[in-house]
Amino acid sequence: MLTEHAAMGNNISRQTAVIAVVIPVFNCKEYLREAVDSVLGQPYQEISIVLVDDGSTDGSGQLCDELAKESNRVAVLHQKNAGVSAARNAGIEYILAQSDSTDNKQYIAFLDADDCWTENFFNNDCVKTFPETTIIRFQSVNCNSTLDKCADAVNVVEGIYDGGASIVHKCLSGHFGAALYASSLFHDPKIRFIEGLKHSEDVLFLRTCAYNADSVAMLNRILYLYRNNPTSCVHTNTTSGFAYFDPILHAYLTNDYDGVGFVSWYVVDAIEDHFKYGGTVLDAKRWAAKHSAYVAIAKEHGGDRATKALTALEKYPYFYAGKLRLRGIAFSGARKLIHSWPISRLFDAYRYKNAITRNQ
Repeated sequence: MLTEHAAMGNNISRQTAVIAVVIPVFNCKEYLREAVDSVLGQPYQEISIVLVDDGSTDGSGQLCDELAKESNRVAVLHQKNAGVSAARNAGIEYILAQSDSTDNKQYIAFLDADDCWTENFFNNDCVKTFPETTIIRFQSVNCNSTLDKCADAVNVVEGIYDGGASIVHKCLSGHFGAALYASSLFHDPKIRFIEGLKHSEDVLFLRTCAYNADSVAMLNRILYLYRNNPTSCVHTNTTSGFAYFDPILHAYLTNDYDGVGFVSWYVVDAIEDHFKYGGTVLDAKRWAAKHSAYVAIAKEHGGDRATKALTALEKYPYFYAGKLRLRGIAFSGARKLIHSWPISRLFDAYRYKNAITRNQ
């Protein structure tokens, strides 16, 4: 059940553009204040925050309440732990309930509690120049754990594009949070994060939004600093093989316009991942028999890649499994080496070559 700690200080309905930022919070006390400060510190002040405490146990929930007391631009929702998708959806619903449904300059943004925005990104002059499109897509950069070095941003072809299938892949470079989404997009209750899906929920959300958008603006300006945090759920996840891919396959097939294409690809990924992490041939064959619909899609739409993998599983499964297991052992060893000190420092120095320029 949601409980609300503080109401948003500013009425969200405005003649000028207003941005409401949803920050899901689960055990991120170490980084939360930095994330909030990166939003509240923007020169443009028509920005509010909804912190959604997803049942934190490390004191993050109490810090959320403290931050709300410090600024009337911060609201806090507390809920039992239900996952990041449920937390983001709760934030969306709260913002929609507070806003004027006729306001076409209301945007919703998303920021993870261990990431940040660049400094001075939103100011009065730049916001006035924003096109009135359904999505305004910016750049993001991958950073080290201390947010002082980053990799190169991926450039996009700037312009305003029609929404729909043709724009979806153009939107996928970078973090889904490097964007403003018009609140009108969410008047369709189907455009939400898929609750219960622990992986790829952000990519599916972005694809759904782009597909349903009237128009999308692409701008080469870095907004989002993604922290490569080794303690985050992305990096501590231990799920692999079929347990990892089953919910993703189901989500793409039932929720994505190109679901068949993704199932064709991920069926092979699921089989390969199963063997890389020591799965047995018997379990792989049982999974394929149980998910014959997925296998049939892969055979029809997966091309040479799917044909080779499924043929190998059928005709020489033990050789196929052994080859992939050796590859998995090599990958696991390389990963442990990369994450050891001082190799991790050298690897980060190679991967994150650029000093962070917070002031855009």
